[in-house]
Amino acid sequence: MDTDRARAARKACLEVLEGQRKAATARRAFREAAEEAGILIGDAVRVPIPKAVKRKR
Repeated sequence: MDTDRARAARKACLEVLEGQRKAATARRAFREAAEEAGILIGDAVRVPIPKAVKRKR
């Protein structure tokens, strides 16, 4: 589905990857888009996000 909310969520996710926006903002936009599309499962179980691991070169 290509709605204003879906486009905003994609843009927010890209901006997070580019360091221009906080993840919480993208998460909220993604949630709103999923809710609008009727595919939001819920927040009953939250899986912890693993911390970034630096790789050895």
